[in-house]
Amino acid sequence: MASVETQPAPLCEHCGKARHGIEPQCRACNYPAAQWAPNVQLASQPEETAALGERYRAAQGEAGGAAAGLEVLERVAEHTAAVVNLPVGLAHGLFIGEIPLYSPYEQQLKGRLRTPAKPEDDRQRRAVGGLLYGSYGEDIVYAALSADGRGLSSYGLVHLELEEVCVAYRSTVLEENSYSFMKRHKVTPGRPLPRGYLARWQDRGRLAVAKLARNVSGDLDEEACRGLLLQSEGDRASDLFLEVHVYGTFDHQAVRSLALPGDAAADLLDEVRQVQLKALKERLDRSGVPWKEA
Repeated sequence: MASVETQPAPLCEHCGKARHGIEPQCRACNYPAAQWAPNVQLASQPEETAALGERYRAAQGEAGGAAAGLEVLERVAEHTAAVVNLPVGLAHGLFIGEIPLYSPYEQQLKGRLRTPAKPEDDRQRRAVGGLLYGSYGEDIVYAALSADGRGLSSYGLVHLELEEVCVAYRSTVLEENSYSFMKRHKVTPGRPLPRGYLARWQDRGRLAVAKLARNVSGDLDEEACRGLLLQSEGDRASDLFLEVHVYGTFDHQAVRSLALPGDAAADLLDEVRQVQLKALKERLDRSGVPWKEA
């Protein structure tokens, strides 16, 4: 019997990652399904972009002696990445085959890949997604805007920095944590979202300036900018960051690099998680995926 030649996997025309079989969209970047991402459509409305432009120009006009610092902040923000934080077990599953796709919270529940959060947290999480994007809120993965590959350790000890080409075209950025935003602006189902606080990916630098101008000095350097953009000490109540909304799922190919728990943090994990962390590091080394200790 003649042997059947194995054909190389076709590559996605958008991100260049390997496609899987006859699936209609790429697992890494969700193309073409996400090319009309509703969150991006919302942030691209002329009224939304105009309102952000007004806030941005107002921040520049009030900068005074801090104008040079604002330029540095905008430049750093324009080179940020989306970082998703996961528990060790979930990261292990994503890279070692148990969980081929990382999905939004609601889809994880429907697929019985996780249990619901505590009742109050579950209720708030579902309500906020609906207030932001209506029925499309169930299709959003939440991440943090990061300038150094580290995200919100309060959501998990493994930091996944996502490839820009895999998420940029389907991502938006909100000025802060979405729950805090809704609470601060008293958003209800009968009250529209305030404009100028939700940005397209390419406008994230402007949003950072509009939000953080009051905290900027003229001698601000890049290291200080990174700290302004994201602050996380392991407590969700005190996390300060710009929130990234990614429409749709992604697989391990969408991960550019990882930051993993160092020895001190790993020693606090239970035995199962320590074994998973060791296996994850070995898989990353074999696959050539860069990682560092957080």
